[in-house]
Amino acid sequence: MTNIAQDATVPDRIGPRSQHWLIRLDRWLAGLGMMPAVLVLTAGGAGLATISASICWLIVFGHLPASIPVLTGSVGAVVGWPIILHSQKLIKALERKKRELTGLAVALAQSRDEAEASNRSKITFLANMSHELRTPLNAIIGFSELIRDEKNGPIGQGVYLDYAADINDSGRRLLDIINSVLDLSRIEAGDMEYAPEPVDLHQLIGECLRELRDDARRAALTIENNAATRADIIADQRLAKRVLFNTLSNAIKFNRAGGTVRVELMVAPQEATVTILDSGIGMTKDEIVTALRPFQQIDTSLGRRYGGTGLGLPLAKALVEHQGGTLLIDSEPGVGTTLAVTFPLASLPEPCPPRWALPLGPASR
Repeated sequence: MTNIAQDATVPDRIGPRSQHWLIRLDRWLAGLGMMPAVLVLTAGGAGLATISASICWLIVFGHLPASIPVLTGSVGAVVGWPIILHSQKLIKALERKKRELTGLAVALAQSRDEAEASNRSKITFLANMSHELRTPLNAIIGFSELIRDEKNGPIGQGVYLDYAADINDSGRRLLDIINSVLDLSRIEAGDMEYAPEPVDLHQLIGECLRELRDDARRAALTIENNAATRADIIADQRLAKRVLFNTLSNAIKFNRAGGTVRVELMVAPQEATVTILDSGIGMTKDEIVTALRPFQQIDTSLGRRYGGTGLGLPLAKALVEHQGGTLLIDSEPGVGTTLAVTFPLASLPEPCPPRWALPLGPASR
């Protein structure tokens, strides 16, 4: 028999005394085998049926023939026996299922612990690997900059300057991939360092746009910075800048020549929202879901037009949520994408210089 004390709905149906009595009866029956319990319950059911029928017969007819108790008891036993036997079988089956589920829960807990240990090992491995990779990459990037900028004197052939610039760009891209993978793994493991402080969001937007100016110029895009309000947010400055840089970089990367990227900053009582609107290729709802999954991209063909590892948006979403914010995307294929990043506000906003638009391509307006 099941333990009535475990049923959370029982106290609402019966009183304390009857509940105590039923618990004792339930425990006593649970100690019996299935057949003895069925016999006891059948006898009890037949007895209750006999008493109830006898009382009703006396009330209606005024006398009680001897055959009535025998008949009602027999009917009660015949009807009650299969029902109670079936219920006992169900109870035993439920008990077996409960034991199986308990064993499954233990196995799942062990698997979870093993997965967490494996994940910690992965983080340690990635941290060590990233250190070993970043050390030579920093040397590659540093020396290629020296060659590209001709710090130690002119280079005879100008083509070598282009080679050095390509080496520098490739090294920086590889370093960014390594850092992105490591940051995403740290967030998933709950091991990401986070140092919140008041950060000027308006200034952070300007820094990101200046760093992306060359990319926008090469893509022949117009960048409009309409963030005309200073908003101090509570965030880790490095992580917040990474969020804005990734989202703005995506807006530039998946845009069209002659298109526009517009940045707006809106402040609510407790939060500040950076809205990035682009006139790019856009996405369907299913493609948005895919784009927010790590290492997945919408165009997976070998000849796809847009490169990258598929970590930009997933990492930005994970980083902003790690800081108590949100990232939402609304998009329409062929029209463009609107991305809203929200951070917790630290203080009341202050007015900033007027908005500006930076034309960066021949097709700018």
